[in-house]
Amino acid sequence: MTTAEEPSDVELARPLLTPEVWEKAAWTPPVEVTASAVTTGAERTLAVEHWLLTAAADVAQSRSAWKEGALTLLRCGARFTAVRIPGDTVRAAAGSSTAGVVDAFLAESLAGGPVIADHGQRSYYALVPRSAGKSRRHPGCEALEPGTWIAVPPVRRTACTNGEAYWAVPMSEPGLLCHPGLIAALAQPAASFGRADSAQRRV
Repeated sequence: MTTAEEPSDVELARPLLTPEVWEKAAWTPPVEVTASAVTTGAERTLAVEHWLLTAAADVAQSRSAWKEGALTLLRCGARFTAVRIPGDTVRAAAGSSTAGVVDAFLAESLAGGPVIADHGQRSYYALVPRSAGKSRRHPGCEALEPGTWIAVPPVRRTACTNGEAYWAVPMSEPGLLCHPGLIAALAQPAASFGRADSAQRRV
C-alpha cells in the first residue's frame, strides 16, 4: 500500500520573522529552491490562477466567474486545504481592526503565505498543504476537511473594497502555501488572551 504525498509543486512560505517565532512554530526552514521561471506580475497571476483552478469542478466556468469579478468554489483536499481563523482572533493578534494593517500583519506572521478574507472579514482562510488538517491542531481555528468547498475571490482582487471577499495576502507563486506552524503561533496568543479575559469576567 502506498502513502499519498503532497503534490511536488507545493512549497511552504519562507521565513521572514524572528528565531523566537520559528521556535514557537517548530519549523525547520526548507532547503533552498531554484527561482521560478515565472518572471512578470501578469505571468505570476496567470500561473497562480491556473494552479488554483485545478481544484475547480468546472475550470471554464470558474475562470469566467473570476473574469466577471465573482467568487468561485474550489475544492479542498486535492491541491491544498484551508485553515479558517476567526476574524476577531486575527484582529486581536494584529492589534488593529484596519484591513490594511491586518493584511500586513498576516503577510509578516505567515511569511507571505496566501490568505483569503471572506465577506466583511468575519473569517480568514489560510491556504495550507492538504495534510495540515490531519497533522496539526490549530487553537481557536478550524482546518477544513477534504472535500470542503471554499469560496475564492479573483486572484487580482487584493484589496478590501465594500466588504467583499479578497486576498488579504495574495499567493505569490503557484503552490506557495502557509506553514501550519505559523498559523498556530499566530492564533495561540489571541486564544490565550481570550481564555484569560473570560476567566477575569467570571471572577
